[in-house]
Amino acid sequence: ERWGSVQIRAVNYERKAGRWSAEAALFIPSVTAPSPVTTTRAPTTTRVTRGAWVTEVKTSLIDDLDTIIVRLAADNTITSWLGLESRPELIFNCKDRKLVGFVNIGTSLESDLSWNTSVRLRFDKHEPTRVNASVSTDSNSVFLPDPVAIINQLLDAEEFLIEVAPLKTDRQVAIFLPAGLGFHLPKLTKTCGVPKPTTTVAP
Repeated sequence: ERWGSVQIRAVNYERKAGRWSAEAALFIPSVTAPSPVTTTRAPTTTRVTRGAWVTEVKTSLIDDLDTIIVRLAADNTITSWLGLESRPELIFNCKDRKLVGFVNIGTSLESDLSWNTSVRLRFDKHEPTRVNASVSTDSNSVFLPDPVAIINQLLDAEEFLIEVAPLKTDRQVAIFLPAGLGFHLPKLTKTCGVPKPTTTVAP
């Protein structure tokens, strides 16, 4: 006999005082829960290209904050001690309203025990400046000091050179042609507080 979803079944019996008695047990049917549906959502990414510069805006799913990545490929390549060629990239990364500028050489760099290396920077035909810069933990990138000042100099320059020391080989120069940076500057200004240029900059 069934009452709703509960089944009553006699499981044991014995004769007592001329009567049959039964001990009842309740059996509740097992129910298998459906497997949860798993969906994968990636951060929203917007990519804008103008001139040789590329801007990527990645919006976090957890807090809706934007990460701005502005990058420019070098006009030449660097050769490692193994004879492999790589094209450096000049990158400005704005995350959590903090701006970082670096050049990804694409091959390991010489550094001291403090992960520092000596590089020389040159804008157009001005005198080169030697700076002591930090090297990334993978040894492939060198961080630029004062990225806001670098951006302001790039806005007025036709050419930017950085001389680096790849591992086990002669020092080499990466050449960047920064024309078009002005078009991408508003994203960095809005998200990372990069000051607007004091002079009009052609996009």
